[in-house]
Amino acid sequence: MPKLLTSEDIVSEFKITPRTLHRWISEGRFPTPLRVGKGRSRRRWYEADVIAFLDAKKQGAA
Repeated sequence: MPKLLTSEDIVSEFKITPRTLHRWISEGRFPTPLRVGKGRSRRRWYEADVIAFLDAKKQGAA
């Protein structure tokens, strides 16, 4: 089963605030999260998607 990351995981790993994460998502600068849970109110990201996003960013910077 694929590992899902929470907003807290992302904020901690990237050393950003929750507001910055929300802004990045709104601006299309970070992968769109899955909506899960009651009312689909919880956001989750597949770990593989975040890793692929980071790899693409590294390729673009090189």
